[in-house]
Amino acid sequence: MTEDAGDDYAEMEERELAAAGCVTAIRRILEALNKDRAGLAQVLPIILPIMMHSLTPDGLEAIEEGLDCINIFIYYGCTPETKVPECLWKILPMMMYVVVGGENDMDGGYGFEYLQQVAICLQNFIAKDPATLMTVMEGQTETFFELIVKFIQRILVINSSSAQKMDGITILRVLITIFESMPGQIEAALPTLVGMLLAEIKMAFDNKTNQNYQAMLLQALSMAIYNSSVTTLRIMESEQ
Repeated sequence: MTEDAGDDYAEMEERELAAAGCVTAIRRILEALNKDRAGLAQVLPIILPIMMHSLTPDGLEAIEEGLDCINIFIYYGCTPETKVPECLWKILPMMMYVVVGGENDMDGGYGFEYLQQVAICLQNFIAKDPATLMTVMEGQTETFFELIVKFIQRILVINSSSAQKMDGITILRVLITIFESMPGQIEAALPTLVGMLLAEIKMAFDNKTNQNYQAMLLQALSMAIYNSSVTTLRIMESEQ
């Protein structure tokens, strides 16, 4: 390595550390404002570009803190009445892309290891603003709900080659949140979702997979019955 290359590397490393430190400071500010929704709303336009940068390949050094910031803001600053700000909904497709990548990324995206944090973000989006979940963002052709369902399906495909099924356990929590937050509101999607669960349950029990994964699948199915008992039980009967 030449001296110039070494200087460039050191400068890049210094920038990455500074960016990570900046996002850490933002997280602490958000934590301090956790009981002040008006204060959180005021700082959002200032911190939004930094949170968005943390979801890019160049911002990976700060991605974990960035996801924490998004979670903190939505959890403390939003309710089903006040809803999640539109600018944060625009981040949602970015978060999912970080984990699963594009159609040709068979093993997931450049930040697949952050699935758990992204899943928690998705749960907060769903629980705090189920109404916007069913809308289509400008420039998109699918609702946020449809995008999340595809994300869940993709994670389950990737999870199929895992011995412990930990990624499957994580993503099923997102599906459970959908069932819990939207009772009677997703009838059209239930054949897909319940059919997916029944297929996973059969595979899990036939192959004697991780018992925690089996239990999570059964919990998800029970929440589907909570969401719409008549439709879910009819689907289960037709699948037999």
